[in-house]
Amino acid sequence: MHAPRFLAAAAMLAACLAVQACSDSENDAQTNGAEGPPSPAGSAPEGLPAPPPAPPPALEGIDACSVLTVQGVQAVIGEAMDGPETGPTAGGGRGEGKMSSCSFASRSDSENAAPAQLLAELNSTWFVTVTIWVWPEGGLGARNYINAMRDAPMTDEPVQTVDGLAEEAVWNGTLHARKGNVTVSVDVRPAKSVDEPDEMVKERTLMEQALERL
Repeated sequence: MHAPRFLAAAAMLAACLAVQACSDSENDAQTNGAEGPPSPAGSAPEGLPAPPPAPPPALEGIDACSVLTVQGVQAVIGEAMDGPETGPTAGGGRGEGKMSSCSFASRSDSENAAPAQLLAELNSTWFVTVTIWVWPEGGLGARNYINAMRDAPMTDEPVQTVDGLAEEAVWNGTLHARKGNVTVSVDVRPAKSVDEPDEMVKERTLMEQALERL
C-alpha cells in the first residue's frame, strides 16, 4: 500500500529539486549578468568592488496541516479519519522554495491485531496527503513546479489541465494548483478494497478547502 505513495512522493521531490535548481540558475544568471547602479560615493574604496548585497530573508513557510481539517477530510472521504499528521519538510535555503506536508488516514482501532487482520485493515485504508511549497516572490518557482507536474504523469491516465482552481491547476494522478507564489498538491489514495472512480473529484473538493485557507 505504501509503495505507490512513496513513488509519487519521490517523483514530486525530484521534480521540485529540478525546479529549484533551474530557478536558482536563472536568478544567479540575472544577478551576474546585470550591471548594477553605480555605488554611492564613499561606499567602497576606489578600485575595490562594492560589497555584495545582503542575502534575501528566509522564506516563511505555510503549515500544510493548517489548510485541511479532519472534519473536512472525513466529509469528503466518507469515513472516520485520523490526523492531521505532520509530514516531511524541505527547502528554505537561499533561492529555494519551502515545503510542508500533512497526511490523514482511515482510523485504526487494531493496534494489537493479528497480522491477517492488519493486512485486511491496510487494504481498506484511505490516505490523504497535502503538500505546500512557498516559492520566492517574483521568481519562476511556482510556475516551473506546475509545468514540471505537466511533464510527470504518475498514473496511466493522461495529464489533465484543471479549470477553475486558483491561477492554474493540473492533475497527473495528484492534483496540483498554483496561487501566486504558492503551490498546493492534494493526493487521495483510495483503499485497495474500494473501486473509486471519483478520486479526482475528491481531490478537487479538498483542494478547494485548502485554497480557501491560504
